[in-house]
Amino acid sequence: PVSISPERRHLAVMSTLRKAGDWTPSPRNVIRAVMATVRIDLRDASFVDAEVTFDVLAVMSEVKLVVPPGIRVECDGMALLGEFSDRHDASGGDAEAPIVRVRGTSVMANVRVETRLPGETKLEAWRRARLERGVVAHLDHVGGVDDAQRGRGALRGDAHDVLLEHRLVADERDMDALACSLD
Repeated sequence: PVSISPERRHLAVMSTLRKAGDWTPSPRNVIRAVMATVRIDLRDASFVDAEVTFDVLAVMSEVKLVVPPGIRVECDGMALLGEFSDRHDASGGDAEAPIVRVRGTSVMANVRVETRLPGETKLEAWRRARLERGVVAHLDHVGGVDDAQRGRGALRGDAHDVLLEHRLVADERDMDALACSLD
């Protein structure tokens, strides 16, 4: 068994702090950022505990936590002339999945929680989410999404095939545009 410290502290003052790759978060993580940028990437992290807490105080800073799909997130914070937001996609969450709790305060700062697939860039995540929202809206229109899935980006039935078809059509359009520009 891996021995993990019960608490880990991260301090960034007028600097950048990044935590990513294969690592194990402590049950309690304290983040203090003053005029700094902090990025905590949990996509490749190993969760030993069922619950991991991030206690954040950000002053004129940006703190971003990136979580993989399937992780449950609870975000509870206060913003004063700033933002404390949870853009986590909760669809597909497993009841047995670890819980990441983010709490704290942002003063003229941004604290954000985002969902991304491992290796996925911000632009790719935005495109994927936009495409999935469009497919769900289309399926909702034709009756392919039930009430419990509405608004969460959850797909059922042939929705995955529709999503792939939309990607192929978009790729073909991109290739046609490229071919025309090269002529």
